[in-house]
Amino acid sequence: MRVTQTIETGAGPLTVKELTVGEVRRWLAEVAAGVELPADVIGNVLFEGFSLFELALFLDTPPDYDALTQSEVRALDALARQLNPDFFRFRQRLFQVGKVAEKTGDSAASPISS
Repeated sequence: MRVTQTIETGAGPLTVKELTVGEVRRWLAEVAAGVELPADVIGNVLFEGFSLFELALFLDTPPDYDALTQSEVRALDALARQLNPDFFRFRQRLFQVGKVAEKTGDSAASPISS
């Protein structure tokens, strides 16, 4: 059974969820397919280590991000990391392999190359 936890925020109650293996597979397929992030500079770079687009993976319903404070967003990220430690370790390994492939010019070495 999936673990969830709800946090009260300025955008109302938000439920952070543990991802299923299938959801991780779909996320990886989107990354490998080169799904473009929304053209939202704030959403993509305001927070170090994650984007609002990525944070949405862990929420039952997409929030009104403009109603959230920065501390609320950081709390949601912390809870997502707490409930999904394996995903975040996997994500870090993928990024490290991608950096090595980029440095060596060997796209075949990247686990997310198509």
